Amino acid sequence: DWLVAAGMDCKECAGRVYDYNTSSYFTMINSRKAMKEYGTILHMDGQVVEDQICLNVRNYCVEPFQWFMFSHQYGLPAEVDGLLGLAQGNFPRGTFNMDPDFEVGPLFLDYLRRAGHITEKSFSTHFSNRFGESFIDFGPARRDAMSNINDFVEILVDSGFFYSLVPEGVRFGTQQSDNVYALKDHPMVLTTGTTFSMVPASLSKNFFKQLLSTVEYYEDNGAFYTNCGEQLQDLWLMLQGYWVQIRGRDLLTDVSERKDNTLCMVNFLPSVDDFWVIGNPLFRDFYVYHSPERGVMGFVPTQNKFKPPLLKADTIDQSRVLTQQYDWTAFWVKFALLLTMAAATWVIIEYVFTTTQSGISFLNAGTHTPSKKSVADKQSVREKLANLDAREVEMLI
Repeated sequence: DWLVAAGMDCKECAGRVYDYNTSSYFTMINSRKAMKEYGTILHMDGQVVEDQICLNVRNYCVEPFQWFMFSHQYGLPAEVDGLLGLAQGNFPRGTFNMDPDFEVGPLFLDYLRRAGHITEKSFSTHFSNRFGESFIDFGPARRDAMSNINDFVEILVDSGFFYSLVPEGVRFGTQQSDNVYALKDHPMVLTTGTTFSMVPASLSKNFFKQLLSTVEYYEDNGAFYTNCGEQLQDLWLMLQGYWVQIRGRDLLTDVSERKDNTLCMVNFLPSVDDFWVIGNPLFRDFYVYHSPERGVMGFVPTQNKFKPPLLKADTIDQSRVLTQQYDWTAFWVKFALLLTMAAATWVIIEYVFTTTQSGISFLNAGTHTPSKKSVADKQSVREKLANLDAREVEMLI
């Protein structure tokens, strides 16, 4: 929701910072420090301020507009100057771990519409790779940014804070691959605010088993790493009855020290929560329309046609789900082992302790077989007692 940018006092900021002394509109709304957190990745300390905010391309300005100026931050890449919140901004709902007293911040899209700079409250993203052209259109979608208006498909999203919905399936591989699983009851947030995507905790084990089945990789602290030359298989998500493609080559991020493509990280991660977060690899080479008022997102390939249009999905097998199935083979192996151990214990008790521990009375005093020496000793004592006369018995007593 908030517009967030670095102030000139930020010492950890490697990118551009804002010199508030250059603006006659600048006002400090609250001098008390506050914190903004974006998951576990970004942390920012700063203050709420007010200023004039403009889109330089068309000189669209709104004022006064409250935004968050941070003086300390952790996790923001050097090439990023700030964040522009474009959430739907409705009251938070669902299972997205938001505080019950969460207050929606000022929405830049609302201000653009009220100022008359756009004719409808909507925006569209056009994201490419780092060598291509990326931009955002505010207002109605542009047909010249699309492959073909006939390829444009709208899907409904939940009316909440995020653009979210419940996906119906996932496919690994090509369009024709039969490696398809049904998805149920796990909501999904669609966001351009992160390169990384999160997989629900209950689905992650089987998800990564399928996704990484064609490459060599290693896992470290929950993240998966591979050679940047590896080619991951494509990933397809079924949204509102349509398959949406995430290319395998968009699933890797170069994390090598020199940025020389010697080590890549898979940009899907297992989550501690049980919902999906799908980041901008889904949006690449799609022109994606967002309308918070109508509650829809529209997908169409960009004019470059680097991706296919959304594909109408056939019915998928609802019994083939992605959740980890119980390993019955392991169960029966463990059960057979338990029976074997129980049988062995019974044999030892029944046949070993009662037949071989002769003369060791503390092990089996009731059933052990006396030794020949102990029998002879007892017989000798009985005979001596029988031969004693009365005086000897009295002295013995």
